[in-house]
Amino acid sequence: MQRRAHAATKAIVAAETQDSVAGAGAVLPEIPAALFEIGDPQDGVRRLVDKEDPGMQPSPDATRDIRALLDRAEIEALMATNAAGLDEYDPEKASSIYADDAVLHFASGRGGAVVGRKEIAKAIGRDQAEFDFTHHQLGQTILQIDDDQASAITYCTAWHERHDGTRGTVWIRYLDELVRIDGSWRVRRRSLNLAGADGFDSAGWERVPRRGPSGLAERRAADG
Repeated sequence: MQRRAHAATKAIVAAETQDSVAGAGAVLPEIPAALFEIGDPQDGVRRLVDKEDPGMQPSPDATRDIRALLDRAEIEALMATNAAGLDEYDPEKASSIYADDAVLHFASGRGGAVVGRKEIAKAIGRDQAEFDFTHHQLGQTILQIDDDQASAITYCTAWHERHDGTRGTVWIRYLDELVRIDGSWRVRRRSLNLAGADGFDSAGWERVPRRGPSGLAERRAADG
């Protein structure tokens, strides 16, 4: 029944798409069957990229671009999994994004570097035990991918409520180095930069680098 429904959907989409461009005299190619397969939403696209579908042979440029989109989607999903694990107080889930030999570098004044995924899970558990509730809202990601290596800067607003009811928010950047291991992306190294804090002591954090206007450093020094 599901496969018949997918076949009907394919026919409808193909017909409507062809009709929409008929007036312009354009003819679209047959929509590849792999896009309508049941299962992982990205699997059909991966099959096209890997040329497993005989009905479509994408150009090298198209293959590269599609792979880049799939890599971005997978890496952004890692970031979301980590945030969900933190908010659910699930250290194993939060640490599942890391390679076994990963390094998580907290600010130098907040414990420094933690090495290894298992130790990272313990550190997350200790750090998040201070709070009853948290909310990690991810923002934009600046991503550079080079084959099986990648670097990412991800913005995050993290709200926390402590056991005594007091609350605090930090605005941070995650700085990540990633590696593809056995076909899947994992974080190899993560550090954090602080942009601002409300209800937290900002001492000991590495701050987001920021260039000031010309002469700012001199004026600050003169003001004492």
